[in-house]
Amino acid sequence: MFVVQKLFGIRETARVESRNSSYTITLRPSDGLVKILAGLPKGSLVGIGDASCWDHMIHDTTPLPCYEYLRNRVNNVSFVYLDDLAFFAESREQLNLERIKTGMKTFKPDSGLDREIYECQVNASYADFIAPNAHVLGRIKETEPLVVVVNKPRADLFWFKPEYARLFGVSFNSYSSEELPKFEQDALINVAENFRFLPANVLSAEPAKNPKILAYFNSLVRQKKAIDEKRISDCKPDFMGTFDLSVPERGLFELHVKKRNRTCWEGTIEDAIGSATFVGFFDKKKAEFTRHYDASAVLLGAPFGNIAHRAYREGDKYVGTFVHPDVKGCFEMKEFS
Repeated sequence: MFVVQKLFGIRETARVESRNSSYTITLRPSDGLVKILAGLPKGSLVGIGDASCWDHMIHDTTPLPCYEYLRNRVNNVSFVYLDDLAFFAESREQLNLERIKTGMKTFKPDSGLDREIYECQVNASYADFIAPNAHVLGRIKETEPLVVVVNKPRADLFWFKPEYARLFGVSFNSYSSEELPKFEQDALINVAENFRFLPANVLSAEPAKNPKILAYFNSLVRQKKAIDEKRISDCKPDFMGTFDLSVPERGLFELHVKKRNRTCWEGTIEDAIGSATFVGFFDKKKAEFTRHYDASAVLLGAPFGNIAHRAYREGDKYVGTFVHPDVKGCFEMKEFS
């Protein structure tokens, strides 16, 4: 197991809202981070993952990204680049395919393109977040840097989900992240409109846990597995089905019964969003139960509270509807074999 002594999570952009529009400002690394890197022993190896560097290298239209900024200001260390252009190229290719297929759908609304569009969306997100993270952890194991600097969502994942990093033989000894600076609104808008300077971040030694990033990671893994393997988990479920009849993979779910008696069944439902508990009853003619998502799934947009389900047996499967104040639809499921 290779241990990185210090992990830094940097904030690359800030979103500024004004009365008439919104702006995205590129942020430079904090003075605190520059000072820490400059104080490392001479010749120390620093690993940097910075996706914005590729945009700068390819288009040369963005402000100076993190990689170049640090390399120009810290001369006593050696830098190793951890990212790979191939993943970002794949993400852009999938997004382009999604736009093309979405355009085609306006002329052929019943052509079955919804599934293909969804698959492009998942593949783009996977290539943008999951695959590069695995590559970066592999590069860390290969190059063994003393310090690693990556964007904050990636750093949060590595630090707050240590079992994931350990799959690649990597762990981290400490973590600091950058928080957004406090600027007057008018000053930020002036920056966004004129790009005359880049506001510095503020370095925080005690990063707050980011549950949404962890939930997003787990959801993307499930979405990809649903498309590629038609499964959500590696455990054998009692029932499998979908909450989305138009794109079955998007609504794919596994129902695991944990406790049952003559009047009540209880267990969990695992789907592409996250995890939920269920309570209800199933017999040979019908199934009635409520689904209740956990807090992580709600962070990603899952309905809060109980979702009522009722279905009747048709052949080898149950077919029915679900109802919630914010969402309703049709579903089907059958026993897993």
